Amino acid sequence: KKRILCLIKINFKQQKRKKKRRKILPKFFFDMAHELNLRDSWEELNQEESRYMFYSNPHQSLSRLDMIWMNKELENEIKNIDILVNTWSFHNPLQLIWKGYN
Repeated sequence: KKRILCLIKINFKQQKRKKKRRKILPKFFFDMAHELNLRDSWEELNQEESRYMFYSNPHQSLSRLDMIWMNKELENEIKNIDILVNTWSFHNPLQLIWKGYN
């Protein structure tokens, strides 16, 4: 049995162009995720919530940049995934608790 876990942090660089671009992951990432049967586990386990982990002061916007990608088998071993309080950074940390651990 394969157990695959991918922790991903995305840094988008500012474009010099004025053209607005939607900030999404590249197509090759989604192809790889499909091939390995990966899914964003925080989103899967918290479908009712729309919480954000990054606030951009210049843009006055909230976004969810950090993700936890893993396959369904490994996701079944998760007790909880939560977004913690931001204390000193622009990003809120993610906390993943495995079943059987405190």
